Amino acid sequence: MQIDEDPSWQDPIIDYLINENLPTDKSKARMVQQKAARYYMHSNKLIRRSYSGPHLTCIKYPQTLEVLCKIHDGECGNHSGGRSLTQNALNIGYFWPTMRHDSAEYAKKCDRCQRYKPVRNLPAEVYHPQNSPWSFMQWAIDLVGYLPQAPAKKEMMISLVTDNGSQFIGKQITAFFAKYKIKQLLSTLRYPQGNGQVDASNKVILDCLKKRLEGAEGKWVDELPGVLWAYRTTKRRSTGETPFSLAYEAEAIIPPHITVPSISLEVGSVD
Repeated sequence: MQIDEDPSWQDPIIDYLINENLPTDKSKARMVQQKAARYYMHSNKLIRRSYSGPHLTCIKYPQTLEVLCKIHDGECGNHSGGRSLTQNALNIGYFWPTMRHDSAEYAKKCDRCQRYKPVRNLPAEVYHPQNSPWSFMQWAIDLVGYLPQAPAKKEMMISLVTDNGSQFIGKQITAFFAKYKIKQLLSTLRYPQGNGQVDASNKVILDCLKKRLEGAEGKWVDELPGVLWAYRTTKRRSTGETPFSLAYEAEAIIPPHITVPSISLEVGSVD
């Protein structure tokens, strides 16, 4: 896959920063001056200033393709979408003008991402219809407080629907149900159709495992460390930080840093 990118986008800015040369056209010269205000040179590399994160190393093709490949489907890749892929490239210290478009196109052309993409509004498992001999055979009611006493003890519960709370599945309550032959039906709290669903973090990990295993489910143990590494080195939207940085107060060195060095790795984050 080749990403269309102008290989000379850095040249006018570098020429102005080093030699103070500007294009003869006044509008283009003014544009170069405005752009150059956000850049500087370091070790013969063009660096873009950032006010909310590490300063960014400017790269161009084929380095852009190499970075996207390692972040998306490398050893520690998580097959993220276009927007997340762009954000990951920025977070680890890289920049080029068309990175948003290139990231979206790269993710669209990933075969595994398209085949294992989550389907919206799809239930976690197949619905199980309940057949009743007659209408309103079974009723459900939320009770707050003690159960009402039946007159002359003529009424007894046949079945009881509860969630998986500890107060409903403990030894004493289950022994009570067994003694009086009460059938207990367990349901997920608030949403019965949620049976079989997983929480948000586990869902991300499972989706990533599906894309990496490609049908070889027995190898998930070998792939799990790489998936967990990708999850822990990706910024979470809720905190704005990676789980790795919250634990160790420093960002991890990931594969793109080895082949395409960035200033954030060489001198740390520049304030």
